[in-house]
Amino acid sequence: CVVDGANLKANRRLPIFEISSRAMIKLTLDSNIWFKLVDPSRFSKDPAATEIASARSRIDAGELLPCMAETVFSIEPIERKRRMQHFGTYRPSLRVTVSDTDGNVVTDELTTGGPAHPGVHPVVQPLLESAIAAGFRLLHCPRLGLARPSLAEEWFVSESEAQRVERQKLYFECIRAIEQRGAGIARVKSLAGPYMKPGDAWYEAIATVPPERHEAIADAIAEWADGDAVAAHVAYKNDYFCTRDVASKAGVGSILDANNREWLASEYGMRIISPEDLFDIA
Repeated sequence: CVVDGANLKANRRLPIFEISSRAMIKLTLDSNIWFKLVDPSRFSKDPAATEIASARSRIDAGELLPCMAETVFSIEPIERKRRMQHFGTYRPSLRVTVSDTDGNVVTDELTTGGPAHPGVHPVVQPLLESAIAAGFRLLHCPRLGLARPSLAEEWFVSESEAQRVERQKLYFECIRAIEQRGAGIARVKSLAGPYMKPGDAWYEAIATVPPERHEAIADAIAEWADGDAVAAHVAYKNDYFCTRDVASKAGVGSILDANNREWLASEYGMRIISPEDLFDIA
């Protein structure tokens, strides 16, 4: 069955919705909702204000582990008007230094030749710090050489080395599957494709996309962030993904459209809910 907010209540007694009473429920919060659970009192007029406040109480009681994908702070904060310049000058590079005759690697450093990340917005930074202090945690979304803001490692969900290896394997499998469906990063690659010169990477072509396509590129980069966030949720094996994104304009290019939600439920058992469904998670 498709597991999302529309049928959550009807199926709440099925075993698929049940987890051990001793385990924390792992809840991934999309960029449009996480900050409301940090301080629900500021959002008393939200249609789901009661559910949000209840969820925050459960976080404080240790019943819920709230998580945000790294993309909430790495990709999505880049202003729409700056996305062309930022990602169009993205240049990953790898430097390896070998110091002795036995070939022992002393240093290896992955860098970006493009602009540095502008960092977490000053308005968002105190909210993020409050979230971390309250027990919220981040999910890694690795992308080769992608500029990142300064995010302390202890802010991320803790894991063993074996868990990290398994998580990364599943993450990359999932983002490839998402891309094959034409969602996630696939849309921005497709838009850049006609402007690629022989030997160019897709991100090099972004800088040459004509102005009339800039809005489409900005939208596609947002879909890239969504795809990577969903892959992180799957890779960390979280229980619910809470969002208000219904992909009303993006269509099949969005990993959160109706067809892709069905695929995520079938392929990964993913459960997507809205804030209004927060009462019903168990």
